[in-house]
Amino acid sequence: MFFHYWLDNKMVMNLPIDIFCSKTRKTKFMLIWDNESGNLGQQLYNQPAAHGYQLARFFMNENYLTDKFGRKPILIYISQDHREDGKVRPSLNATYITHMRQFLYACCRVKLKVGYLYTSYKSYFTYPRT
Repeated sequence: MFFHYWLDNKMVMNLPIDIFCSKTRKTKFMLIWDNESGNLGQQLYNQPAAHGYQLARFFMNENYLTDKFGRKPILIYISQDHREDGKVRPSLNATYITHMRQFLYACCRVKLKVGYLYTSYKSYFTYPRT
């Protein structure tokens, strides 16, 4: 499993996946999308086609894990976004995933099998000042 990061509408820290996919291997792999904003950028949900286009090369790789129905699994890690009104809402826009799935199927006949990994605890660790 490789973590995938999509921040500020671009893929970041993808070199390990690119290196893995550049050689012929027998090992299967899949992606986990770490859907968290952080120091490297913000999660934006306004370009699902561009996001799908960047992921297509991994889904079309012969070593990407595929289930018996031809679907490509991807896990999405989501922490809960605590709003000022006290209600807890998932931080991911479901419409975004729907549009990305539709794009991937229309573009290259990739069928996604989306799984979600929820956590209600988010660490706010800070480095001590020196």
